[in-house]
Amino acid sequence: MSNGLIAVAIALCGFLVTMIGYSTVSPPWRLTISATPDLPFDHFSLVAPLYERVIRPPDAHWLRELCAFEPGHRLLDVGGGTGRVSQHFRGDVASICILDVSVGMLREALSKGGFCAGSGAAEWLPFRDGAFERIIAIDSFHHFRNHRRAAGELLRVLAPGGRLVIEEPDIRRFRVKLVALGETLALMRSHFYPPHALMRFFDVPGVQLTLRESSPNFWLVVEKPPEHHTPTVPGYPKKPGTVLLG
Repeated sequence: MSNGLIAVAIALCGFLVTMIGYSTVSPPWRLTISATPDLPFDHFSLVAPLYERVIRPPDAHWLRELCAFEPGHRLLDVGGGTGRVSQHFRGDVASICILDVSVGMLREALSKGGFCAGSGAAEWLPFRDGAFERIIAIDSFHHFRNHRRAAGELLRVLAPGGRLVIEEPDIRRFRVKLVALGETLALMRSHFYPPHALMRFFDVPGVQLTLRESSPNFWLVVEKPPEHHTPTVPGYPKKPGTVLLG
């Protein structure tokens, strides 16, 4: 099944759920309360058990080349969901942490083992400055609520000399426009950016940006120079926002 059909299926589920006033039930974990402000409805929990059966597997070889992992690296997978992507890198890095707003998707990730997982948003990363040598955001940036704030947080927790790899569908392509339409109908509030518009969020002095394109996707590689300090994005005081699970 194509990503477009998945988006339509999520749209239908989202519409029905909205109409009947569905409310989520907290999972039976030790800690379940998230302080992240104004999280969106968890659409992906509806399809979490089937997600990896219908979404194409990632090109792990290509992503591994872009990330240039080393054995001691700590990897953060932002919007990593079920661990569909980062599960391929468990033998490449020292540790992997998955962050996602969907509790259902994280439940699937934790069932595989080998991860730590946190329920929360990219705009409120609960990690110290420079905590991760590698960060990936695969097919997730368009789901973030405040993209400028999220970009600042990603740069903040990226270690000096570290690398962030973002993979996004290219909204200039017709098939991606259909996916965007489906997500709009599902009330997901997604916002897709063309490559150079997304790059502007990371246009920080000293940060090196490399763009790779292969329809229908593109990849932005963000490299933080050694001894680089990323100031806090103005107007957004730091707040706790994530509950670590597992």
